[in-house]
Amino acid sequence: MDPASLDLGLKTEACAGARGQAVAGKPPLTQEAFFFSKTGYFLVFRFSPLSMVCSPDSVIIKLGNWEALGPDASSIRESVFIAEQQVPRELEYDAWDAVSTHAVAYQDGQSVATGRLLPDGHIGRMAVHAHYRRLGLGGKILDALMAEAKTLGMAQLCLHAQVQAIPFYATRGFIAHGNTFQEAGIPHKEMFWRANELHPPPEGA
Repeated sequence: MDPASLDLGLKTEACAGARGQAVAGKPPLTQEAFFFSKTGYFLVFRFSPLSMVCSPDSVIIKLGNWEALGPDASSIRESVFIAEQQVPRELEYDAWDAVSTHAVAYQDGQSVATGRLLPDGHIGRMAVHAHYRRLGLGGKILDALMAEAKTLGMAQLCLHAQVQAIPFYATRGFIAHGNTFQEAGIPHKEMFWRANELHPPPEGA
């Protein structure tokens, strides 16, 4: 089952502002698993080894709230957005973190990629650690967030894509809309995904 191929049900049309970034790459999917616990819900995807840069162990992607995954998500966002892209800390963290579903990818126990899904269907804060780019992690994070949106019955997703990431999001069926704008000093464009539109499957999926 390919999470990105799932149709979404009906929920909301609203979208709130956030930044988006991801890096493409498509290692083959080898297995997937769903985990539930008494204290919370986690959806875990296990993927094949990424490359010689990574260890033979599988990459694991977890979904959870800010309390559970905030420290690991923050370490990636600090590295990518604050240190690398010079986004002010006061803009990087906001009230949406506490109410969003966060996805974090782990390689050998180290957090290497992240993203979040807001309650209104906005995907943002997509980031991959510099040493793990072009290995498919951005796509796996996005697929996991889209699958979670399906379980929540969301009919539309939206995001603010950094302009260099627009082709990546297009592989998942997101369509750019409107003019380019500046967010945290970085050029962005708004993109939408709708459940009732036919999308080609991601290359290599």
